[in-house]
Amino acid sequence: MFGVLLCISALGTLITQIWMVSPKKIWVLVIMVGMAFIIEAIYRLFSNRVITSSIRKIDGDIKDIEGDVIKNNL
Repeated sequence: MFGVLLCISALGTLITQIWMVSPKKIWVLVIMVGMAFIIEAIYRLFSNRVITSSIRKIDGDIKDIEGDVIKNNL
């Protein structure tokens, strides 16, 4: 977690430095991030892959266990 915070901090520092020196260069970052999302969306469209959440799966498993426990205790 500490590493993630350091990376975000470094990115923020770099963006601030670019903004102070040449604000127009921020568009390069915006375009690159936009292109990354577009390429990922196209890839997922053609590969039929779906992003699933592990948190929901775990939550669903816990709810199923709770139902069994309640049935067994009654």
